[in-house]
Amino acid sequence: MTRISDSGLSIAVVGATGQVGGAMLDILEERGFPVMALVSRLTAEEYFFVDKGWGTPEQKWKAFLELHETARRDLYGKGLEDCYCWLPSQIEKSFGRRLMRLGWEKNKWPSFTRRLEEPTTDLRQSCASTVSLSATS
Repeated sequence: MTRISDSGLSIAVVGATGQVGGAMLDILEERGFPVMALVSRLTAEEYFFVDKGWGTPEQKWKAFLELHETARRDLYGKGLEDCYCWLPSQIEKSFGRRLMRLGWEKNKWPSFTRRLEEPTTDLRQSCASTVSLSATS
């Protein structure tokens, strides 16, 4: 098997830095080709809070538009390409329409969240033992 370093190819792991990037490069080097990848990228979540007793609906919308554009410029200036928000079901339809008028899109992918302070544990250990990721010659 030809090693990546001997093949003349340049490999860049964009967005995966630190331990993840190092582990990915090690795997690529060991196998001579990518068989699997997990890539992370920086994104943001936006949370909007409003005092229900403040102002008229028009005042609230005008203030929201100002905050919305300020946040967009700030995040874009920091190099982010997108951000996410999750709406409570009771306002998803009405406020979601307003967000879509401002360029937001409803995400078609299911969303999952993971806390990062705990190491990965496979809750179905028997399933993990049946998968072999070793390269064949």
